[in-house]
Amino acid sequence: MIYICNLQELEGHARALAPSHLASLVSARELPPTPDGMPTERHLKLIVHDINSPLPGFILADEAHMDQLIAFLRDWQPDDGALLLHCMAGISRSTAAAFMSGW
Repeated sequence: MIYICNLQELEGHARALAPSHLASLVSARELPPTPDGMPTERHLKLIVHDINSPLPGFILADEAHMDQLIAFLRDWQPDDGALLLHCMAGISRSTAAAFMSGW
């Protein structure tokens, strides 16, 4: 099962779901630590801002970011356990990532 949340709800969802995989799609300033008990290789830390065109001082998701996300999503299988995706608001970056999963 794929779950989406915002940064504020992440800790509670991670505790309740004990996801097998976690993707954080946030700025470096917003990046949370890997939850206790989760292998660090199962926590994708994709540092991107919620923008759709270049802005000075911000990171626009590019092809390399998308390749990294796709590889991470392909590594997850529903039988592994929950996949938890989050961004700052739980609306745009994380929802787009869920659609990219193909599940």
